[in-house]
Amino acid sequence: MKKLYAVIALFVCGLTYGQIVNPTSATTTFNPDFGTDLTRTYDGTGLFSFPSVTSEHDDTSPTNSFVALEVAGTIDFDLGGTFDIDGIAFWNQNAGGPSTDVGVNGVTFYSSTDGVTYVEIPGAPTAFNEVFTAPAPPEVRVFPAVTASFIRMEVTSNHGGTGSGFAEIAFAAGVLSVQDFELNAGIQAYPNPANNVISLAGLSEAKEFVIYNVLGAQVKSGVANNNQPIQIDELTPGMYFLKIDSGNTVKFIKQ
Repeated sequence: MKKLYAVIALFVCGLTYGQIVNPTSATTTFNPDFGTDLTRTYDGTGLFSFPSVTSEHDDTSPTNSFVALEVAGTIDFDLGGTFDIDGIAFWNQNAGGPSTDVGVNGVTFYSSTDGVTYVEIPGAPTAFNEVFTAPAPPEVRVFPAVTASFIRMEVTSNHGGTGSGFAEIAFAAGVLSVQDFELNAGIQAYPNPANNVISLAGLSEAKEFVIYNVLGAQVKSGVANNNQPIQIDELTPGMYFLKIDSGNTVKFIKQ
C-alpha cells in the first residue's frame, strides 16, 4: 500500500512550502456502483504523481475513481493526525467515464477533531465543476485554516447523472501567503480581480513570467509585455502570484 500521508517540500524559485495531507481511511453513507472502491479517492490511484495537490489524474474508470449509486451522501475522511488544514485539491470524475454528469457538484465541507462533532468550514468550496477533459488537473481551493483530524464532505448534488462520483481528494496544510514572495509595487496587474485576462503595467521591456497558485504549483508561463493582455480564463477562481524573470512578483485574483 502506498504511503497515505506525506510531508513534502515544493521547491519553486528557491522557496519552500507546506504539507500535503492524504487521508488514511474513510467511511461513507454512499453505496458503490460499478464495483468501485472508496480508497481509490485518496490513495493516489490514477494520479500521474503522488502525493500531490497539482498532478493531473488519468482518465477516470471504475478502477481509479469512486462512483456511488446515490446522488447525495456523506464521506468522512480520517486524516491520520491533527493538522491546520487550509486547502483542498479535488479531482472530479472526468471524461474517461463512466460519465461526466455523475461528477460531484454541490458540496459542504465540515471539520472535526474527534470524528463525532463536525463544524462547517468557512470559505471551503460549495461546488465543483463538471470536467469534460481527460486527463484532468484538480480544482484547488483555499480558506482560513481549521484544526482538523477528520474532514466530512457532504455531497448534495451532481451534474445530472443518476449517481455521484469523483476521482481523488487531498488536503493541504500551509498554503502560500503574500509573505512567500517579494511583491513589487512598481509593477501592477490590472484589472484585479480579473475574469479572462490581466495586463502588467510598469514593465520597461518584455519579461518572461510564471504564474503560481497558492499551493506553489506552476499553472502558466509565457512572456509579458507592458500593458499587453495575458489570458487567464483557463485558471480556476482564486488567488495567484505572477513572478517575472527579474524575481519580482505581483498578486492577482481570478474571479
